[in-house]
Amino acid sequence: AADARRATFFDELDRRPAFRDAIVILVGDHSFPADEHGIHFNGLGSFEEAFRTSFMLRWRGHVPSQLVTDRAPSKLDLAPTIIDLFHLRAKTHFVGQSLFSAEERAPVPLVQPYDGVRLAAVKWPLKLVCHESAEQEHLYDLSSDPDEEHDLIDDPLRAKDLTTLRGAIVRIHASEAIVRAN
Repeated sequence: AADARRATFFDELDRRPAFRDAIVILVGDHSFPADEHGIHFNGLGSFEEAFRTSFMLRWRGHVPSQLVTDRAPSKLDLAPTIIDLFHLRAKTHFVGQSLFSAEERAPVPLVQPYDGVRLAAVKWPLKLVCHESAEQEHLYDLSSDPDEEHDLIDDPLRAKDLTTLRGAIVRIHASEAIVRAN
């Protein structure tokens, strides 16, 4: 229903001269599974449907319309993206990267704190899931296996990717340790 009203919202925004140059960002706060993988509760598992949310950025006349499907952006990227849009060059402590950056994308950290704590890292198209309480790791290629059914954890061709993704999991633990200590 909200999506159906989006056109009206933008029509009304465009009718008001004071808002014609407004940057509008629409983002979901969290996802919710709808019986994919037999799950209809967001406290179970770590499949993509538990993490993916919608994102839209509109700055008419400044940012061309495009659909991005070849990378894994994150809400962590919002602040760096806004800084980039305004061409501000200052040192920050933001973890994410501008969505407009041409730099290689860092892995996106994901945390599912329920169901035995599952930490994940996505560096498109690969996703590493670490089920902390079960001491299990699973690796998926989301481009060829969007349902996360074929575990590639033992594929020797993925060793370098696995090292990169494990590093992102280590950073989640380090960040959590800093938060607990402070």
